[in-house]
Amino acid sequence: MQVLIPAVGAAAGYFVGGPTGASIGWMIGSSFVGDSQTIESPKLGETFVATSAYGAPLIRVLGTDRVPGNTFWATEKVAHTTSSSAGGGGKGGSSDETIIETTYYTITRAISIAWGPILGVRRVWDNDKLVVHEGQALPGTLHLGSSTQVQDPVMQSHLGVNIPAWRGRAYMVMQDEYLGPQGVVPNYNFEVVYGEVII
Repeated sequence: MQVLIPAVGAAAGYFVGGPTGASIGWMIGSSFVGDSQTIESPKLGETFVATSAYGAPLIRVLGTDRVPGNTFWATEKVAHTTSSSAGGGGKGGSSDETIIETTYYTITRAISIAWGPILGVRRVWDNDKLVVHEGQALPGTLHLGSSTQVQDPVMQSHLGVNIPAWRGRAYMVMQDEYLGPQGVVPNYNFEVVYGEVII
């Protein structure tokens, strides 16, 4: 019975709110049992970057075009766990409390965009979802790919000061990019504005 009631609550919660609903349903069901327990969100087994391709060519943009990004460097995913308590001390309920642990992931990476120099990036998509509109701040540090650009300080902090500056390559560095509880790495597309327009 100590497991059955929370399990029924988790199943009902899952149909209403998915994994988050299941956690809440389990918590509510557990309050009727009276056992103090800890609920953990699922964690990843392997940590690797799946949205990158070694040796992918850089795209030359003339005018304005939407191009896919390619991750050419990344750290391991970093797990962050937060805890919150619920239940306990309620009128007519159990005095035991339930601890809910939620895990989410971040990553730091560099994404190739196009041959430089470019004038900038107007919009950004995650797959087909527009996540950065024109005029909004970009989600990372943009390097335009000039012949004089310097090394990125975030990459230097991980790789050392003598890394390449990747002159001639427009790229973006995303520091501590939020990946959510599933650790899914976004697949970005960029609307690039190039410095030369062919009519």
